[in-house]
Amino acid sequence: MTEPGSIRSKEVEYRPIDQSYQGEIERMRHFELNYLDNCKDLKVHDYRLHTGSFYFKLCPSVDFDPLATDLIKGMYLPLDYWEILLNSSNVQGPNGGIRITYENVGRYINNTLFIQLVQAGWIGSRLSRTEALFQIIKQSLENDKSVMVAFSRAKNAESQRLFG
Repeated sequence: MTEPGSIRSKEVEYRPIDQSYQGEIERMRHFELNYLDNCKDLKVHDYRLHTGSFYFKLCPSVDFDPLATDLIKGMYLPLDYWEILLNSSNVQGPNGGIRITYENVGRYINNTLFIQLVQAGWIGSRLSRTEALFQIIKQSLENDKSVMVAFSRAKNAESQRLFG
């Protein structure tokens, strides 16, 4: 997120206009449609408040500090909420373009809540999707693509097999 060109506004904004944006969205949608969970095989620990695997994290543009240990302040938005948001009038700029700010998204998940929800297992992918994501990540790395991944140390043998 960057500061807009307007002198009257000091808030940061994001405009989804970069070249890779649409391709990334399509890959996320494709994954969500092709890796559906079989709900009848779920165990109690498999339940999630939100079954989506993808979240956007928007954060202000900052100078990179390789020694920093704190997460960069930002807002997390699940893919399905992101798409609803982009189709709403909430994020339309004065000239009709999409302009996303802390103020116009309505609600979002902050760092603290996101970490708590992931650690408690309330959000995040289930095992079937985790295995599929593992294969996609492996393929991306083999093709010299950049990848950002978050996971926790598994307590069960199946998850340990996936992440070693």
